[in-house]
Amino acid sequence: MDLIPVGEVDYLLFEKLKAQAAPRGNPHGRKKNKRYCNAVCAFDIETTTLPDLEQAIMYIWQFQLGPDLTIYGRTWEEFRNMLRSMEAHLGDDTLVVYDHNLSYEWQFIKNLIPITSVFAMDKRKVLRVISDKIEFRCSYLHSNMSLDRYLKQMDVPDLKVKGFDYDKKRYPWTELTEYELQYAVNDVIGLVQA
Repeated sequence: MDLIPVGEVDYLLFEKLKAQAAPRGNPHGRKKNKRYCNAVCAFDIETTTLPDLEQAIMYIWQFQLGPDLTIYGRTWEEFRNMLRSMEAHLGDDTLVVYDHNLSYEWQFIKNLIPITSVFAMDKRKVLRVISDKIEFRCSYLHSNMSLDRYLKQMDVPDLKVKGFDYDKKRYPWTELTEYELQYAVNDVIGLVQA
């Protein structure tokens, strides 16, 4: 598994993702068949709660492309730039990205990236968000299980890391230990494996 900071990503690899063939059937009445990249991806963030302000801030985000490549960044600007660079190399294809609590991440990204469409099952129950060529889908609502339970149910090799100190305050500039980094990336690696 390769763990690389977002600044070192070679976005040409997104041009090499093969799209699934268009579905068979009657194409009449459809505007245009959407083609999906044949890649399993996941996205997640880790946050610190600021009790005095009653809000949370993101201190690291992780993006998993297939089983072998984990990209991470520490700021929302890096995330926004990564999405723009990915979309520039996807051609006409759409990349599906699973997020195990999209309703939570939605609160952060809704004003950061251009949104084409949102499908919500209820207030604060976001099932799908489309931003140009990236389609985020909620694996929590799909599985109806916590991430820990879902990974165990799917018998994946990279389970959630145990013993994480949630009370410790971490910020985008906080240097993370190897253990903290492994905790963050195991969530997206495990989700792709599931």
